[in-house]
Parts: sequence; C-alpha cells; structure tokens
Amino acid sequence: MKTFNHFLMLACSLFTLSQTALAQNESGGIYKTAYDFRQNKLSYAVNVNNGRDKIKSDMLLREGKVKVISGGRVYTLDKRDVYGYKSPDGAIYRFYRKNDYKVLNAGEPLTLYAYLQGSSSGRANMRIYADYYFSSNLSSAPQHLTIENLKAAFPGNRKFQEALDENFKTDEDLTAYDGTHKMYRLVETYKNSLK
Repeated sequence: MKTFNHFLMLACSLFTLSQTALAQNESGGIYKTAYDFRQNKLSYAVNVNNGRDKIKSDMLLREGKVKVISGGRVYTLDKRDVYGYKSPDGAIYRFYRKNDYKVLNAGEPLTLYAYLQGSSSGRANMRIYADYYFSSNLSSAPQHLTIENLKAAFPGNRKFQEALDENFKTDEDLTAYDGTHKMYRLVETYKNSLK
C-alpha cells in the first residue's frame, strides 16, 4: 500500500510537470459555471508564457481543491465552487464531487468524459486507466457511459434509442472515434437523431 501511495504522488507530480512542460502558447484558467464553460469565459487566467502561472489539481489523490497561480498571486479554490478548468496545454476538465473528468469533446451537444483511475495488482504493477462518462447537458451530473444509461437520459428521443441498438453492440463500442468526421461515433449518432 505504501508503494501504491508513493506511485500516486509521483504520478500527480509528473502530471503537473507535464502540463506545464507541454504547454506552448496556450493559456488556461477556471470556468466558474457551466455558462462560463459554454461561453469559453475563463477566470483566474493562466499565461504560460511568463513561466510562473500554473493550475494544479491533484486528480489521482482526489483532493477537493484546485490551486491557481495567476499573475504572481496564488488562489486555492474548492472544486465544489467551480465548474472546471482549462489547463495550459489546452485540455479541459470538469469538476464533479471533488473529481476531475477530462472533457473529450467540448462544444458538442452530448458531452463525453474520461475519468482517470489507478489500480494495483502488486507492489510495482500500477496501471492508470480511464472510465468513460457522459452528461446529457452541461449542468447534469456525469453518468457512466452505457447504452442503458444513454437510453434513460434521453427517454423522449426514440430515434436515438433505436440508433443505439443498431450501431452499438456493447458499452465499449460507445467510445469509438470517427477519424473522417473528427468526432465520436456516439455524438454523431446523437446529432443525427435530432434531425
């Protein structure tokens, strides 16, 4: 267990460093509300060009705080009080119940998320994997990405429910990406059901 905890701290440190190191000319900040996210309105702006600004969220440790260093000032915010953040490398995360959900398709009518988790099957065998979630709108809670949950989230959209049965045989199929149209097949299916 001690090794597992050390690995988690190391992984968080590496993640934070990689966010800063990979950033080029992108900037980030905090989305206070779902409306701010929809409008792409950032608060506590982070400019990576000055080398001091950062956003730190200990995703693997599931801390309830996010720390922002902006313009030489340090802000510690409770994740319950903000919607999410855009990291300096351009990745977008949504907070829900102290957890960070990576937004996979910002700006689409059906939002998909990856939730990073760790598992250990021994002292040195730590594995990071993603569980997938969705929300039917920007304010609704993330739900496990399953065919059953999608049907329950859109009970009035019979066309979408039928398309789910026709196009997706298992829950794992829901994360398929269409490189030609540059979107997740599920999102494309949902958009088509609205026509």
